[in-house]
Amino acid sequence: MTFMEGILRQNKPIWDKCIATKFVQDMKNGKLPIEDFKEYIVQDSIYLKNYARVYGRAIYHAETLREIQLYYSILNFVTDTESVVRLNYLRQFGMTDDDIEFIDPLPENRQSGYIRVSYLDKKGKAGVLMVALDTESYAKAIEAHQKGLYVSLEGTISEGNRNMDCSSFSIIAD
Repeated sequence: MTFMEGILRQNKPIWDKCIATKFVQDMKNGKLPIEDFKEYIVQDSIYLKNYARVYGRAIYHAETLREIQLYYSILNFVTDTESVVRLNYLRQFGMTDDDIEFIDPLPENRQSGYIRVSYLDKKGKAGVLMVALDTESYAKAIEAHQKGLYVSLEGTISEGNRNMDCSSFSIIAD
């Protein structure tokens, strides 16, 4: 099983909830207004730029070749595989990545929610946790994500479903 297959399998309940949203169902049924789709592509571009920055930084700070390879494979997926489709849609809207550089995420994308944490366990096996954060911590996590900084999380991991209830959250200074 590949790393991404493992992530998808572990997060299938969340995946199913996302697929059931009005946005995805409207897209599936051809009813999504084009302006809503354009806003999604722009916001996704902002997210993916910052997501790539985090993995670039992780490569720099990795201590083992295995860690470098793991982070590189994720970074490659984001910057190459994922970007081909996204850039095609941006072009259709008369935009490029350069147009996205100074657009801020929408306020509703900074509210409380879950963050996904990728990690290697003591045996070198890749894993993913979904961590629920309150509004203040989520805003700090978004800020850290945009700056390519790491966060420190403490909490209780729920057995079997790979979720973590966060009891302590902080940004790690570089």
